Amino acid sequence: MACAACAAVSGLDRIEESDCFRGCDAGNDSGNDPPRTVVPEAAVTVDPPVAADAAQEPTPSPPAMQDTGTPTQPDASDAGREAAPFDAGIDAPPPTFCSKLTPSPLFCEDFDEGPLSGWSYVHTTYGTVALDKTEFKSPPGAMIAQSGMTTSPSFADVAAYRTFPSTGQAFAGAIEIDLRVDRADSPGAYAVLAQIAFVDGSGTGTYILQIVPHSNGSAPLGVGFNEVYFGPGSSGVPIVHSVSQTIALATWTHIKLAAAIPAAGGAGTATLALNGTQVASCAINVPVKSFSTAIGAGVLWASDPSNGWTTVYDDVTFNETGN
Repeated sequence: MACAACAAVSGLDRIEESDCFRGCDAGNDSGNDPPRTVVPEAAVTVDPPVAADAAQEPTPSPPAMQDTGTPTQPDASDAGREAAPFDAGIDAPPPTFCSKLTPSPLFCEDFDEGPLSGWSYVHTTYGTVALDKTEFKSPPGAMIAQSGMTTSPSFADVAAYRTFPSTGQAFAGAIEIDLRVDRADSPGAYAVLAQIAFVDGSGTGTYILQIVPHSNGSAPLGVGFNEVYFGPGSSGVPIVHSVSQTIALATWTHIKLAAAIPAAGGAGTATLALNGTQVASCAINVPVKSFSTAIGAGVLWASDPSNGWTTVYDDVTFNETGN
């Protein structure tokens, strides 16, 4: 198991800064199939946080019993008959993925309980984010993020984000997602499909670890993870860690991106696992300290020009511990 040497990607000189994410750039060709049309359960079409107050219709009470004032005598046919318990005829909903986790993670989103209320904000720049009940890893729902066509200098940002306060301690944690890529961009194109960001306590810089697949057309996706820093003295050029494993299209893949970072920044480690198998472990150098964290899932960034990506997410978790 080896991690490729840290090196800036050639030809990736067009770096666009966007809220809480960055990526590397690559050209592509047109000709991919158009994105599939999804009739979402609930769609997010604006950037502010999505309200989640799905009122539940109350369960009707059984009709009141009428009191005639006259005691009734048991009928002979009732002899030996046991009283049957009252059954309202309403089954309890099955437990969701998140409700079954013990212990509960810091953050869990299984997209099974309505609108995307668990996220801090949702971006829909050049695309859409919606709930989808046609594809999921755990029933009954998942999140679908579809980016559209873009040309330079425009970049897609079609994703959900969640922020967490600083703990003032060292970080040891991971983001885990079940990911299905139903439509990839043209061969050679890249996209940032999930990330963990570390924001310096002074607010002057952000260091990000990103999951970055690249398109091979109809063949399985190449995959790796990037490091990128935006702050004083930064060039904004990512350090790319590639692996030999691939991700099949239209197939669920469980991805875990983990890191261990001192509270004061500096030397740390990062690992990438696919379907429970670690495929990369790399030393990293983190230039932020006393940091807060944030995660993102969706098409956070796509190289341009782009014909778009269609990605489906389920069972997203995030844990962090400090010492």
